[in-house]
Amino acid sequence: MLQVIDSTPQEVKEWIDKNEAILVDIRESQELTEARVTGAIHLPLSEFNPSQIPNEPGKKTVLICGHGIRSRQVGNFLLERGFLKKAYHVTTGIAGWKNAGLPTDTA
Repeated sequence: MLQVIDSTPQEVKEWIDKNEAILVDIRESQELTEARVTGAIHLPLSEFNPSQIPNEPGKKTVLICGHGIRSRQVGNFLLERGFLKKAYHVTTGIAGWKNAGLPTDTA
């Protein structure tokens, strides 16, 4: 059975810096005013269309939400329906990203 791979904010930041990952933020637009990761692709869950998930060969697709709950659910959905062969998520979401002191922007 395919499972979403748990990832720490630090791991994901390193992957992004090395151009090894695409970060997909599934939070709603109003949540982005709090903080967002520069370069993340915004696909709000309320308008979610699985065909919009980028699937670049050789890059990890990483999902992020507020605290890691929705990103795991979306990752499982994408795996179960064959949209991705591997899915990663930031286990602590944007909250953990900020707590780790990693850079964010406000929209």
